[in-house]
Amino acid sequence: MKKTFISAIAYFFALTSFGQITITETDMLDTGVTVQTILDTLYNGTQGSSGANQTWDFSALLSHKPDSHYVVLPAGQPGSSNFPGATHASFLGNFTIYFLGSSSSAEIMGAYGDVGTGSPVAVKYNPYRTYITLPSTYNTSFSGTSRATVKDDYSGYPGVDSVKITVRIQYSSNFDAWGQVTTPSGTFDVIRQRDLSYEWDSVFPHYTFPFPNWSSSAILIQRDTSDIYRWWGNGYHFPLLEINIDAGTVVEKTEYLKSIPVSGDALTPDSGNTYVLVYRDIYSAEIHFEVKGTALHSIAITDILGKAINTYSLGTAEFNLATSNFLPGIYCYRLIDNSGKVVGSGKFPVTGY
Repeated sequence: MKKTFISAIAYFFALTSFGQITITETDMLDTGVTVQTILDTLYNGTQGSSGANQTWDFSALLSHKPDSHYVVLPAGQPGSSNFPGATHASFLGNFTIYFLGSSSSAEIMGAYGDVGTGSPVAVKYNPYRTYITLPSTYNTSFSGTSRATVKDDYSGYPGVDSVKITVRIQYSSNFDAWGQVTTPSGTFDVIRQRDLSYEWDSVFPHYTFPFPNWSSSAILIQRDTSDIYRWWGNGYHFPLLEINIDAGTVVEKTEYLKSIPVSGDALTPDSGNTYVLVYRDIYSAEIHFEVKGTALHSIAITDILGKAINTYSLGTAEFNLATSNFLPGIYCYRLIDNSGKVVGSGKFPVTGY
């Protein structure tokens, strides 16, 4: 009887060793945070099962291409005047993407860049395209439609002096699963978001003869389907894993988080042109410091009570701090440039490895 009772307790804890989590505004990418990711360009598996208490094993993903993601304040970015009220901006190819973030959602307002006509234009979504609603937990869902119209000069075809491009998006999102996911970076408690989107792009020419007029028929219609699965965890500011499936079964993109952002001045502007990047590498438990725009002279490390741990003299603007010998706790850093000025400060946790 005793053995059966103990076995039942062990079984219960095995089932409840991880629980569903809730994603809030603090889990979103924000100014002052940079994340490092890895692309596996050859993965051709599936996204795994939906539902409660799932376990996904993507530990065999390969490391083919590193990438980084960050957001900045919109002011001064290309085309920012077209997106009043934007809270964040990021960059994708030659496009600057503008977002509106709050405690209840993150929405894509639109983008500014060259859509193929040779000059940058503003693509403004109406209404905004919802990226995520907050807070989000298992079975949270939303859907919507967005439209955008862009007009620009065009001289690539005889008798046409401009084009009108219309974009129509229909999308739906559902947090369809929770559990634990394992990537090459570790094992994490997560909930999974499925974001399904259909986009239609139509191009209408403006003819110069026999009289100026807009064509009522599109000369080009493109349709794109995007089925994205994102595994979110608490405190990482970015999906721990993202798989983009195109055309039903073809894996278009697989990307997983490599580094955990560190609290502090990552990508925080100082004196106009100086940026400080700070992040923790999941693989090596190292804290990576990098200053752009000025030379880094030294890094001073203290514990949370202000007790000096060490000061590292540097000759470059980059430094990796090994924390494997640090006791678990919260540590503080100060980044000092060649003039003696503190150009960055913040905190990082050491949890034991």
